[in-house]
Amino acid sequence: MTSTNIIFDLDGTLVDSAAAILSSIDRALMEVGVQAERPLTDEVIGPPIDRIVATLLTGQNKNKLSRVLEIFRRDYDERGYNHTLPYPGVNDLLEQIRQHRIPAYIATNKRNIPTQKILRKFRWEATFEKIYTIDGCAPTNLDKADMLSKIARTPAKGLQRYIYVGDRSDDAQAAEKAGVEFVWAMWGYESDVKRMKGHMRLERPADLFSILNK
Repeated sequence: MTSTNIIFDLDGTLVDSAAAILSSIDRALMEVGVQAERPLTDEVIGPPIDRIVATLLTGQNKNKLSRVLEIFRRDYDERGYNHTLPYPGVNDLLEQIRQHRIPAYIATNKRNIPTQKILRKFRWEATFEKIYTIDGCAPTNLDKADMLSKIARTPAKGLQRYIYVGDRSDDAQAAEKAGVEFVWAMWGYESDVKRMKGHMRLERPADLFSILNK
């Protein structure tokens, strides 16, 4: 088990942040005075926030993207993030990871400020060797494949196993590009079973340990 390194996505994998994110998006749209062009549902969660908001605006409203993002970030960073909740069983999973001293990381499309606030809120900071966020290497944004490659690029890579636990097909594609095993968190925001074909699946967080022992 100690030869396995676990990399976690955050939204939809460790935490349910949909209500918090969607609430702050809705507030930003209302303040700017525009309506979303598609329903604000859990399915929009996953990509970077600028890509999410861009899919909600069409026509001349696209000119208001930067203003919507500005208001979203202010609201989410100050208030919205606090409504994020850990999925059932995640606290117990992370406690066992700490006890077994399994190297764990986070690779997320979330920005660094709310990521750090969420980790402090749940007292998870000490669990992870390093946190990779989309803006964590400013001025260059990293995509998830870059993050996973950075984590797996160690002298002992040939002797160690790296797995990425995520909840979306984008996560699976990033893992494949980086040469990292992917494990699908079934409780997350994408539930298309056809896309999960060929990947290991987790029905609940505690099942991760049976995968580590394979």
